[in-house]
Amino acid sequence: MGSSQSSQPFSPEQLSRYVSTEPIPPHDEFWKLFLQVDFSPLVGSNVETFFEKLNPACNTLLANNLKSGNVNSLINVFLLSIDKLVADCDNKTDLTCLLHYEIINALLVLLSLQLFTTENCYELVTYKLVFDDKHASQMCKTLLSRFIDQGKSLQSGKGSFILDLADNFDGLYQTICSELDQEETTLILYHLLHRNSLFRNYVLARKDIQNMVLPMLKTIYLAKDTSCRHMYMSLIILLILTEDTEFNKKIHRVRVTAKWYYRSLPEEISLGGLIILVTARTVQFNLLKTRDEYLHINCLAALANMSSQFKNLHPYVCQRLVSLFGVLAKTYERANQELVIIERALRIILEVFNSCLANQMVHNVDLVYNLLYERQIFVPLRNNPAFEDIVKNLEEVLDYFNSKIDGENGPCDDVNDVLAIICNASARWPSHKLQKFPELKFKYVEEEKPENFFIPYVWSLVTTRANLYWNKSPFPAPNV
Repeated sequence: MGSSQSSQPFSPEQLSRYVSTEPIPPHDEFWKLFLQVDFSPLVGSNVETFFEKLNPACNTLLANNLKSGNVNSLINVFLLSIDKLVADCDNKTDLTCLLHYEIINALLVLLSLQLFTTENCYELVTYKLVFDDKHASQMCKTLLSRFIDQGKSLQSGKGSFILDLADNFDGLYQTICSELDQEETTLILYHLLHRNSLFRNYVLARKDIQNMVLPMLKTIYLAKDTSCRHMYMSLIILLILTEDTEFNKKIHRVRVTAKWYYRSLPEEISLGGLIILVTARTVQFNLLKTRDEYLHINCLAALANMSSQFKNLHPYVCQRLVSLFGVLAKTYERANQELVIIERALRIILEVFNSCLANQMVHNVDLVYNLLYERQIFVPLRNNPAFEDIVKNLEEVLDYFNSKIDGENGPCDDVNDVLAIICNASARWPSHKLQKFPELKFKYVEEEKPENFFIPYVWSLVTTRANLYWNKSPFPAPNV
């Protein structure tokens, strides 16, 4: 039955006999007729219609099975036939594809016991069988293979899960990149990057990393149109990626376009510049509107990780980054609550500026120019104990460039001339004048009980995306 429709439906007589109180032994001829049903997957509303039609029969079976034992007989029929099914199995037929489809649905139904019990899932017999060491890795490998193939092939390999998977990292990467607009794909990517160092290293070494990053940036950018949890997962993945120095260098060498960005960007902007724009915009919107501390801390952590490798940032990127600081600084001045949240954000952005200038000043002339142009935003923070040490550092830099711009011939007003002076002066900047600060490095750390977030999240996706009909009544929170 499962999620299928029949071209030769069960006869009312067969169904009535199965759900009745009459015991049907496993060797009874009834089972051959009952189970010889051609089927194809249901789609859309047909799923709900099919299960609603079956619901009275299911309720009758629930009431009568203790006496008839027909569910147990059905399981025994399957067990008696399984050897023949495996021996005769041809992985290249459409029927086998549908068989896999039904098996996965059956596994989902069995695992959904977690939604309807207060017992710890690790104590459930089904979970013990599925997640036993002997079965878990092979099942995971097979499911990932099906995900990679997207239904094109059903041949499975043998041997080591890790080694077999590593042989097809390219296929896995390509499939993930093409499906990252789906929440379930983002969850798979998170789990692989967080738990599998081989795959993480493979991804970080890719030359086409933009194929993976751009869909995530779009998800973050279009937050109003996407699930907040989808955006969270995309941000966490971005944070994990920015922990790698080579990634932070590479993104400024890759040129990209983003038609989904609300305003016209230059024809080509660096991937690093686009990441800065999207994360800065998210921080500003969040701190001024939604006030979700977890969200903006992840954004700022990613910015901080990248800051020492900022290189040749586009003028618009520099303008938006400095503008973000200015907006938050003004908000901080007049805020009468949540000062700590904004104060922490301001401190991190100041450290981002400092890290960039300390490590990549010569490659960020436009950032220096924008900081000079907006230097008054630092004045109210100059004597604030939370910022004075790092503001002093930045003003040391700005004073140096101001003196070069004023020069012997008086102030220079032409933008191109000012940029040229900054470019020449940056090569002669006496870096020893700056106070040294610890390297900016943030690392993603999973919550103490990640299952409290991930298990309800996964089941919410299963119950809304899987081609199965689930009772509309609210599920109890899974017992983890």
